[in-house]
Amino acid sequence: MSRRALLSAMLAVGAVSGSVLVPATANAASAPRLQGHLGAAVQNSADHSLFVRGFAFDAQRPNRPIQVTIVGDGKVLGTVTTATPLPVINRTFHLGGNHGFRVTLHPRTQVRTVTLVAHAWHATAVRPVSAVRASQVNPGARVIAEARRFVGVTPYVYGGASPRGFDCSGFAMYVYQHAGVASLPHSAQAQMTSRRVRLIPRSAARPGDLIFYLSGGYAYHVAIFAGHGMDYAATQPGERIKYQRIWGSNLRFGTTWH
Repeated sequence: MSRRALLSAMLAVGAVSGSVLVPATANAASAPRLQGHLGAAVQNSADHSLFVRGFAFDAQRPNRPIQVTIVGDGKVLGTVTTATPLPVINRTFHLGGNHGFRVTLHPRTQVRTVTLVAHAWHATAVRPVSAVRASQVNPGARVIAEARRFVGVTPYVYGGASPRGFDCSGFAMYVYQHAGVASLPHSAQAQMTSRRVRLIPRSAARPGDLIFYLSGGYAYHVAIFAGHGMDYAATQPGERIKYQRIWGSNLRFGTTWH
């Protein structure tokens, strides 16, 4: 039986029982070893973007990431690999490695329930259904929430565009993508001139918008506007993501969402 067919059969049963299920092809004794949990499932009522977070791990291989499939109202919405460190979970279950996940998905309609399906080499487990909470959180608030996660944590790395290290445009690109707002290129100048970005006056800027630092009309640096004269930015080698005062005067502001 294919994984998709097996998944469909398990979901049909799981929707009734709400329990963790292991297919007949797996060792029943392995069921407790494959764990998963939905921490949140929030959908923006305006654009239907669905934010899901939680954790999953395979106790037989506790240091390895595993795949998690997110199912909404019985339909597969996407698959994500556990990649977020969760020290509390590691201490609680005596684990090592990264077992958390955060993902923004884009179903076309409002979703009522979400199911987590964890995959390991020896088993597949369906977690109980979670009700989706509707939210009117605007894109800017999602950008800010994502950006502040890395303050004081992630180092500056030239060319970096992941939680292992960011440069300025890599940080903006990653945050916008994972906040489910926009897909941006990896260059401050390319972001400023992108068709997705509309340049606006500073008086119209909202938290979550982009700030471009200019020299001779060329954008050499980009940051995320935090409001109240502050920004979030990857600044220079040797430093970590900062929440800091806007320090330049030759600036342009840009938005993709208002």
